[in-house]
Amino acid sequence: MGEIRSFIVAILTGLAAYLHPIANNVFALLWLLGGNFIIGLLCGLLVYHEKFQWKKMLQCFYEALILFGLAAFIYVIGRENGNHEGAMQAVSMIIYAACYFYGVRILRNLRDMAKDGSPAWHLLNFLYSIMSMEFAKHIPYLQEYINTKGAEAHNELEKEEKT
Repeated sequence: MGEIRSFIVAILTGLAAYLHPIANNVFALLWLLGGNFIIGLLCGLLVYHEKFQWKKMLQCFYEALILFGLAAFIYVIGRENGNHEGAMQAVSMIIYAACYFYGVRILRNLRDMAKDGSPAWHLLNFLYSIMSMEFAKHIPYLQEYINTKGAEAHNELEKEEKT
């Protein structure tokens, strides 16, 4: 049993050493997803009076696993292809995109937790508006993605209304 544990520790240590160049990005993603989980949980419990749901928690961990795996795979593939800098840039772009999408969600939940009309609510609503509308204009391809997905969602709603 001790040999298996030593083997697993050796594998995980080697993997951590190999992925060390993206450690700061992974750490930032960990803080972002942890904040999203905690604020989402508090918002659900305090504002919407929901009970704790294991399904939601597992979904959050599932999303985190996907993002961590995606960052690691892109880094490994880029590094093995001899493009270390390109791999680092691609991982950074993934982290920035995650910061945008999860940041908007966090701001929305914080706004919902603030008392309507309070200075905190106005500040959070302003930041939410800027992040969800104006900030997207300055990220390459993000505005096109939002416009495309918005049009698709609108078309789906029209189809559902007709049936």
